[in-house]
Amino acid sequence: MGNGTRWGSATRLLEDEGREVVVDASARGELELEVHTASWSLWTDEHAGQVFGAGLGLVRYALRTRVEGTIVVDGGPPGSGEARYAVDATAPMLRLDYRRRLAPAWRLGVEWAWVRKPRGSLSGDATEAAVGIEWLPHPHVGLALRYAVADLDLRYEREAGTATLEIRYHVPQLLAAWRW
Repeated sequence: MGNGTRWGSATRLLEDEGREVVVDASARGELELEVHTASWSLWTDEHAGQVFGAGLGLVRYALRTRVEGTIVVDGGPPGSGEARYAVDATAPMLRLDYRRRLAPAWRLGVEWAWVRKPRGSLSGDATEAAVGIEWLPHPHVGLALRYAVADLDLRYEREAGTATLEIRYHVPQLLAAWRW
């Protein structure tokens, strides 16, 4: 789904027991979040080129973080450290779908999906809504171009504390479409 890297550095003049000390520090953090989904929807009978669906699925989250830093005090030898964490979780998904046939090979669609994982070291909820168009040159296989809006709120609990990750995104997507 996405990666992010942030880095920063600072030089500060601090006072330690009446003595001025120059501290140089730098830090870099990386975050990688992967989201994989699989779902199945049960569709109503087609009426006037329209169908509605409701479905179930699974979502797998994989979260990896890495933080490294270096500090130098008064020009002395540098001190450095690094920490890495990785966690993954699977959660059930509920979804609602709507499709309207525009032409024999073209479909307009609207989708909404919701995920909630209330327990475990990685917990939280996510909602995604999308609108798109599908081209199915074969009755069961084609391409979908859609625009998705998502809201993810995840909590990662460890003995050292709890981290909260809030992600909001709006993104165009090109996907393979498979209709059964």
